[in-house]
Amino acid sequence: MFLYRTLYKYSLTGQGNPQIATSTNSVDFGNTIIGSTNDRTMTITNTGTANLIISNYTMTSDRFEIAPNFVPDTLTPSQTKNYTLKFTPNAFDTTSAQLRIVSNDAVTPTKIITLRGKGVFNGSYISSPILHLFREKN
Repeated sequence: MFLYRTLYKYSLTGQGNPQIATSTNSVDFGNTIIGSTNDRTMTITNTGTANLIISNYTMTSDRFEIAPNFVPDTLTPSQTKNYTLKFTPNAFDTTSAQLRIVSNDAVTPTKIITLRGKGVFNGSYISSPILHLFREKN
């Protein structure tokens, strides 16, 4: 099996290098009603001195999304772009995942953002152990 990676050319003549920076390294969506979507804003900034080329966004869970999700995406030096991270739970549980941003930053070729959210029911919900105890007392 062969693994191919994109090669990037770095100038040693002083033309600079790209550097990725994000507004956060982790996002907690908190409690989100099952079937609804909870949004958070994140920014990506190129703090380097050459164009930053984002070649891929990967989520480790399909309950999370990023928008826009167009690749390749180029940020010029000092440019900042806004992105929307979305969490849509489909079960009553806590979900953790990673957003992996692949770019031509030589120091941090894959920037990882940790994501977390909890799917909850809408309205009141009594779990079966509590309901069981209530029935025994009556």
